[in-house]
Amino acid sequence: MAQTAIEIPEYVTVLDPPLTLPALARVAADLLAAADDLPAPRCVEVSAASQEIEMQFPGDPFTFAAMAQWAERFGGTITGEPGTGKDGAAYVRCEVRFSADGATVKGYAYIRADKAST
Repeated sequence: MAQTAIEIPEYVTVLDPPLTLPALARVAADLLAAADDLPAPRCVEVSAASQEIEMQFPGDPFTFAAMAQWAERFGGTITGEPGTGKDGAAYVRCEVRFSADGATVKGYAYIRADKAST
């Protein structure tokens, strides 16, 4: 006989069911509409598998400030990770992360040293 109800102890945090792809697309559209006065990403991807909205920003120096605006508006954090490309050129992978309506939102850019101000 199958059990139809499971008693969950108070100390267990119950997660919401995953969002469907159409629901994630709506969250992404609402997010972009709410940020229409912020610098826009140049690409947006939505993944039901990872429950994530990913935004790619241009690799110019202004992107640091753009991501700071997104972080301030939506309560995110910004990280920067220095690296070196296959061609030997230095870059910083800049990322902002925050949550929106049950989805993880990640904005990122690869800012190359030859494009960044010194």
